[in-house]
Amino acid sequence: MTQTRLFLVTFISLCLLGYLVHFLFFRTASKPWEESGHFVLAFRTAPGPHEDFLLSFGIDDLKLLTENGKSETVTILSRRVTLNPNNSTLTLVLDTEVPTGGYSGFVFTLKSPELQNSWEEDTAPNAVTLAGETIHLSVPYTIAPNVTSAVILAFETQNVIKNRDGKHVFLPVVQIETRSNTTVTQTGDMIEVTGGTILHSATFGMDWDGTMRYNFRAKNVVSESKVTQKTTVPLPVESSPATSLDTSSTTKQLATSSADIASSSDSEIEILEETGSTTPY
Repeated sequence: MTQTRLFLVTFISLCLLGYLVHFLFFRTASKPWEESGHFVLAFRTAPGPHEDFLLSFGIDDLKLLTENGKSETVTILSRRVTLNPNNSTLTLVLDTEVPTGGYSGFVFTLKSPELQNSWEEDTAPNAVTLAGETIHLSVPYTIAPNVTSAVILAFETQNVIKNRDGKHVFLPVVQIETRSNTTVTQTGDMIEVTGGTILHSATFGMDWDGTMRYNFRAKNVVSESKVTQKTTVPLPVESSPATSLDTSSTTKQLATSSADIASSSDSEIEILEETGSTTPY
């Protein structure tokens, strides 16, 4: 009898522990009584020139934005994604059930980006500064019942690491594609998305102030000559009406002053580039 009770207590405890772990780490956005659809979010490197570096960053705090202005918080384990310019394989970020309906976009947080040369895998990567941590993407997509909807985010790697004040700054550029009624084949963390209907595609880029803007790619911080303060050239003053003006001396003084102006060093100032729209609508 004692062993039976011990078995029952152990079994119930394990069930409760399993439910708690599922609730804290693997629960879906939809509630059991709500109609839901299958939603997949995947990252990859956008096709581009081959580069000899790896760019990695953490992902956290994912929220799906509904058309009515609300948000569905989806719990995901904080994880890191590595972008390899020479490999555009899809990496699975989220695979879950979410309430059906129309969505207007999503928000997530980037954390601790790091840059590493591909031939120095045994060395510590270099930390990169973020212009902004919050990635807010306004792109419509629909979650339908009994079908798989997928959102693919392709991160560009060319010209997204800028230099400002001697620091590397990551300004993400993201190409978005939303698909409905698609097929997802998964092997580990790697997936393949095939078929279905492409509902929407867009590109968003981060500005220097951390804002994600539609159809935008930030340019480098450039320098231009600072306009110097206007210099007044003193003219000779006649000491008396009887004294004649020495034109040769005046000409020499004007030439010397002009040379001083031309040789003055201009300091550099930073110019932030033009901004774009934050949404395509």
